[in-house]
Amino acid sequence: MIPYILVYFLSTVFSFCYSKSRDKSSTIVFLCLTFLTLFLPLALRYGIGTDYKTYVRIVSNGVALNYYTMFEPGWIPLIWLIDFFSLDVHWLFVFVSYISTTILFAVLPRKYFYICVPIYICTSWISSFSLVRQAFASLVFLVSLKKYMLGRNFQAVFWGVMAGLFHTSLFLPLCLIPFLGLRLKCLNPIFNGTVFLFLCSAFALFDIGVVLFESFIALTPYASYINTIYNSKTELGSGLGIVLKELVLFLFLVSFRRDPAQTKDIKYNAICILAIVQGIFIILSAQIRILGRLTNIFDSAYVLFIIFLFHGKSKYRKLFLYFIILSFFLMYVKSLLSNPSSADGGLGLTPYQSIFSR
Repeated sequence: MIPYILVYFLSTVFSFCYSKSRDKSSTIVFLCLTFLTLFLPLALRYGIGTDYKTYVRIVSNGVALNYYTMFEPGWIPLIWLIDFFSLDVHWLFVFVSYISTTILFAVLPRKYFYICVPIYICTSWISSFSLVRQAFASLVFLVSLKKYMLGRNFQAVFWGVMAGLFHTSLFLPLCLIPFLGLRLKCLNPIFNGTVFLFLCSAFALFDIGVVLFESFIALTPYASYINTIYNSKTELGSGLGIVLKELVLFLFLVSFRRDPAQTKDIKYNAICILAIVQGIFIILSAQIRILGRLTNIFDSAYVLFIIFLFHGKSKYRKLFLYFIILSFFLMYVKSLLSNPSSADGGLGLTPYQSIFSR
């Protein structure tokens, strides 16, 4: 567990120095340190994550048979490269870790790095140890979101499709893009908070997750999970984690403010809709075990949420910001404590092992 905590604090310190540095040489040094702190633990891990051995087995068999379509089409070039250069299968994780970290650095403005990196570590970074394909695709979708918010709709759709080619579940948020552009003038902190509470309560009270899984989701690739342990009630424990996640999203929604200088603030609309949808997904994940994967679709969007909160007009903005960062850190520690590699299921995170120990 200690390596994960070190990564959190070191990357937070390095990213702060990277964001605040005014000297070009220092900026480059802290850029490299932040990058390496995030990249190396992912790239050098060995046997970490419940799917690690499964990935190694599937890719090894595929390479032996010259069969590269065991995953979504986006993975074909990478698996072909591993085969062509006769690389160890572990290079799959090295490549994915490098590209993921590069995407993060390319998308986030430098001045926001120190507030985004702690959130990224607690969401996409920690998830990518187990949910390799989905976590990577979520970061690719982050590019789509940024392009959309810059008004580059064609590029947004292109990167959204690319994300779906790396994990089928990312086609779901791509379907939201047309709705993100609607002129919803009703969106404001009071309306957002009210709608959020109403929808989350309705989905929770009427156990809608079960209905969705047995009807709509049965027609998707997730249908293969119907007769497995994943089609079972989620074991929540105290349920405090779910409440905390919903509270964080609620604070986001009531803190965002529309830019009065813009007649059509697509950034504001998009952030509000994504936060509300994520809140619903969290409720669904608390009902059916496999629906927990839905919450990981928008893991990367949290870095955008925290940037918007940073620019919020609420007088409690800084208090909310500190509370949310602390909340994510507590959930991060809880994930480490409750996901040992010896457990039957879960993320399989601790203890950390590197390829040098194999």
